[in-house]
Amino acid sequence: RGDYPQAMRYGEEALRLARSLGDRRQEATALSNLAVFAKEMGHLEAAKHLFLQSLNLYRELGHKWGAAPVRLNLGAIAIERGEYVEARAWLEECFRVAREVDYREVLLHLLDNLARVEQAEGNPERSAWLLGLMNSLKEEMKYTLPESDQKRLEKFIFELKQAMGETAFADAFLAGRERYLRSGNISGLVGEIVSGR
Repeated sequence: RGDYPQAMRYGEEALRLARSLGDRRQEATALSNLAVFAKEMGHLEAAKHLFLQSLNLYRELGHKWGAAPVRLNLGAIAIERGEYVEARAWLEECFRVAREVDYREVLLHLLDNLARVEQAEGNPERSAWLLGLMNSLKEEMKYTLPESDQKRLEKFIFELKQAMGETAFADAFLAGRERYLRSGNISGLVGEIVSGR
């Protein structure tokens, strides 16, 4: 776990094999995996290039289940680079595709990324509200975040609480949780959020 240079070597071999077999779906998957490894190593430009190659193949194949998380990752890279207009554009595209195939795990991570954009743009209450929404969906799905994502989320929540104060964060977070519990329609709610600006 965490040996990304070795993972890159295995990923490059998988890419060569997929190309030698003419398996374009596996090629798209291999490119996406390589992009994830590059992103984890902090090579954002290389990761973006690999994700875009993967996305082009998934588009050609009409493979929406593959294309949705790639768009999500492109949005996350834009956030890391401070490019929030681009991030929103990728996240909006991601939402449209994920909604079509009811890809709830992607919608869950989409809420996390939108919360980060809101905080970066000076809207901490909205950010905490989105995290509350995400929390209710996660509980309903009985979904456990990967360890690295959980640590990243905990760090983000700590920073939000520092910025807002414990009480203000708790109020906004609870309001987000309750909004989802009243609605239960995550696609509808995320659609309102994405298009509501």
